[in-house]
Amino acid sequence: MADRVALSTDDDLDPAPAARPSAADPATGTVPDPDVTEPDVREALRSWIAERNPELPPGEPADDTRLIELRYLTSLQVADLLLFVEELRQEPIDPASLRPGVFRSIDAIHAAFFS
Repeated sequence: MADRVALSTDDDLDPAPAARPSAADPATGTVPDPDVTEPDVREALRSWIAERNPELPPGEPADDTRLIELRYLTSLQVADLLLFVEELRQEPIDPASLRPGVFRSIDAIHAAFFS
């Protein structure tokens, strides 16, 4: 005797979680973290820079510190910082939108990518 297979109706099917609507940005598919504040972003940037410059005193660099002029960032680190900013924003940055000075300071980075 053959086994019986139960057939389900469309009403029985639960869509996969990815198919459910979300508050994601339709352009990027990312969901912004509503709990990330401006001070959180600034501190994350400061920590990222400080990790690469262990000789900096605590609390440095300040928000208006000239990061490239003072050699807190090398040209190679700017590319890594761009990836970190994308991670913080939870969305990609169009390289064509980059302008001179956007990595000048934490203030400039915040204004360019988080305001």
